[in-house]
Amino acid sequence: MRRLCFWLPVVLCLYLVVGPRAGAQGILVSPARIEALLAHDGMLPPVWVENRTELPVRFWVETGWVTHDMHGRPVYLPSERRGDVTVHVLPAAGVLTPGQGVHLDIRVEPADRPVYPVVYLLFQQAEGGDDILRVAVPLLLHTGLETPRTMIEGVSIESHDDANRLHLLVANYGEAHVRVGGRVRILGTSGEAVAESHVPEALVLPGARRLITVEWDGSPLAWGEYRIVFADGEFSAGTISPLRIVLGPDGVRQMPADVLAQIAQSEPVP
Repeated sequence: MRRLCFWLPVVLCLYLVVGPRAGAQGILVSPARIEALLAHDGMLPPVWVENRTELPVRFWVETGWVTHDMHGRPVYLPSERRGDVTVHVLPAAGVLTPGQGVHLDIRVEPADRPVYPVVYLLFQQAEGGDDILRVAVPLLLHTGLETPRTMIEGVSIESHDDANRLHLLVANYGEAHVRVGGRVRILGTSGEAVAESHVPEALVLPGARRLITVEWDGSPLAWGEYRIVFADGEFSAGTISPLRIVLGPDGVRQMPADVLAQIAQSEPVP
């Protein structure tokens, strides 16, 4: 199977306190996340770890699983959620002298389904250190053959002089992760577009929900009936039917109560 890998353009550089001589040097881990189509052998691109401190550093590896909350913040689960999936990392432990680096080879078995593990890299000063630094490298792995099953489970609108905001609660019932995005249009009863805006791209993992906020400029919407239509890109990597809403004095609140409370308390993370 053809292998497709996405490497994040950012490099995660974390600092380990190893003594007064360490200065601004630290431990380099790259990439910070791996997203890939699984090949038949389950091999993934390696992770590079480099000791940029002036003292030896011991490292070892643990594995777990990753999901996210409705705002997209990672939630790391240290326990095994799927006992039939194993993540192999070699070398699984070692000592890096100053300036030394190592490639960590990662293999997943079986490699016939989407899996979302996380590799934890733990670092400690090799001689007399007590502090432990933990770095999480999430793995987003799928076969590319999965059928997306994404639904909008809630919608709310705030439209007044201060702001126009559309909140969408997106749920992923499929086996693989999806990215939602594109453009959204709000249509009046005669079909004319009364508002249009960009939908920020958001990652939604299997079994998770994501709260997405869309903002637009312009006058507040008048009370009445509207349709919400998604266009210019596949919002759900599939098809989302237009949503019919009725805007009243309190806006639109077709959203679970706990989500509405979070919207009221703070703005979601885009």
